[in-house]
Amino acid sequence: MVKFVCSPLGNLHLVIFTNNNAYFDNVNTPHSPQNKPYSFPVESGKEYLVCMCGKSFKQPLCDGNHAGSGIGPRTFLATESGTMSFCGCKYSSEKTGKCDGAHSSL
Repeated sequence: MVKFVCSPLGNLHLVIFTNNNAYFDNVNTPHSPQNKPYSFPVESGKEYLVCMCGKSFKQPLCDGNHAGSGIGPRTFLATESGTMSFCGCKYSSEKTGKCDGAHSSL
């Protein structure tokens, strides 16, 4: 089945549904794997590549599945060890991929 849908940001998208999976044709439009942040343990001094396309199978981290999506990962450098909230909706404007609450308006 093929149909047009409107995204939370008002963009019109062609969506192809097959076997309970949805495929979006729009480049530069992230897929939102969840509507809440990912709580993820980080270690001080370590660099993390945060998925922002939503196609990674290793959420919230990038696994390279963004190829061809027009959306690359964002880099987060942990300055202290602990738990970080990374964006789950993929609409965060935070330059390091941390959750900025954008999911609450989607």
